[in-house]
Order: sequence, then structure tokens, then C-alpha cells
Amino acid sequence: MTPPFGVGLAFKHPAKGAAPFSPLDLPNLELWLDASDTGGVDMTNLTTWLDLSGNGIDLDAQDGANVFHATGGPNNQPYVGFSAGGLYRLSPLIAGADAARTMFVVSRRGADGCVCVFDGRYGFNGFAYTYGLATSNKREVYLGGVAGEYDTGSNATNNWEKVCCINTGTGGSSGAQRFRLNGAERTLSASNATEGASTLYFSVGGDHPSTLPLNGDVAEVIICSGVTSADDIDLTEAYLLDKYGV
Repeated sequence: MTPPFGVGLAFKHPAKGAAPFSPLDLPNLELWLDASDTGGVDMTNLTTWLDLSGNGIDLDAQDGANVFHATGGPNNQPYVGFSAGGLYRLSPLIAGADAARTMFVVSRRGADGCVCVFDGRYGFNGFAYTYGLATSNKREVYLGGVAGEYDTGSNATNNWEKVCCINTGTGGSSGAQRFRLNGAERTLSASNATEGASTLYFSVGGDHPSTLPLNGDVAEVIICSGVTSADDIDLTEAYLLDKYGV
């Protein structure tokens, strides 16, 4: 029997001679955004963020407020800085009501009231990772139009962080949403809310059309439909740790 995700599992490096792990190895991969493979020009606006999953879910810029940085991110990796408007597409990523999903994000906040990744629309429906939107200084798993569950541990920092947000698709039951920070599971406040169907938009670096922009930075986003297995969560978190040092 496989234990709950991330519990009691050590990362197993690929066998000698095997290809290194890639997010493309993940079952049910929906979206993969990697700032190191955008084709962007250093210190200029990134007009399109290309999806590397093979699903063609490229994002367009809402405005010229984002800046692509070729270096200077975690482990001196590239990143995209946001201040007023996100990158988006005009349809949700995973549209089903209370859709099970697993989302990995490497990001750094600048201030509270920030939408980092949102599948849906603020105040309506969807699933998101936010900073201080409902509870000041906290990392939050937002359930559109319903509640913002927050990390009951330490406050969000201005450091680069790796998070894993999961919606199990089990409705308003206890533990329906899960959250990991830098490879360790955290406790969320117990709102036990049910996610509404993701509608209208998918956006990174703000809520499109942005009334709640991210004041911060994003280096990588990986989203899978369904609840990713414990083994695959460990592999993904180890891949991000090796790459970004978080």
C-alpha cells in the first residue's frame, strides 16, 4: 500500500544510465511553465509564456508589467517578475467542479494580497495559490468564491519557496486540500470548503483581468490533473530542489 503523499518516502534517483526525471514523466501532466525555457529577452516584458507539457496551453501577457530575468532567481535560475498583471489564457485549465489536481510552484512573494496561480476567477470559482489574500502574511490555498485556507505554521517569507498544493476532489471533507512547503507537509486551517468549477480564466502572476496582481516572482509551475502519487510528488520535489535549491 502506498503511504500518504510525501510520507516515509526517500527520493530514489534514476538508475545509472537512465534518463533524469522530467515533469514530462508525470502522469496526467496538464501544464508545465519553466522560466528557463521561455525564449524571453533579459529584462524585457515576456509577452508569451510557452507551455512545455505538449498540451499547447501557452499564456499571453495581460500587459507589460512583467519582466523576464535570465538570471538572478533561485540558484541563479531565470524567473518572471510580476507587479501589475499576469500571464493568462481565456479558459480554465481544469474545469470540473471540485476537480482533483496537484500543483507545484516555485515562487517568491513581494507583498500580501497577491495571486500567484489561479485556475478560475477571484470571487467566483476555481483553485489557487495566493499570499495574504484572506489572512495577512500567510500562504493560502484559495477555493474560489468560498474560502482561503492558510498555512497555520510560519508566515510567508520573501524568500524563494517551493510549494505543492493539492485538491483531492473529495468535497468539503477534512483534509480535502493539502499543502506542502519546501518538501514538508503543512497544516491548513480547517475551512473544509469545496472548490467550485474553474471558470473563465487560468492565470499566473495575478488574477485575470487583474485586480489582484502578484507582487513577486515565479520560476516554475507544474500542474497535473488528479492527485499525484507519493512517489511522483517526491520525484518532482527532488527535481525542483536540485534545480532551485528549495
